[in-house]
Amino acid sequence: MPGQEARILRPDGTDAEVNEPGELWVRGGNIALGYFGNEQATKETFIDGWLRTGDTFKADKDGWL
Repeated sequence: MPGQEARILRPDGTDAEVNEPGELWVRGGNIALGYFGNEQATKETFIDGWLRTGDTFKADKDGWL
C-alpha cells in the first residue's frame, strides 16, 4: 500500500529473513499514535513510529506477506 512500510522481526528484534516467520511491524500515515488514556500500552505497542501488530507473518522473495 502506498505510504506504508512493513517489516518482520524476530523475537530478538532483528529483521527476519525471506520466508522466516516473525512479528509484523507497520508504520505509515494511517497508523494511530497510541492508545487514548493508556500510556503503558502505547509504550509497549508503538515504538519509534512502528506499530507492533502482535501478528506472525513471513515474506516471500518478492516481498509479499
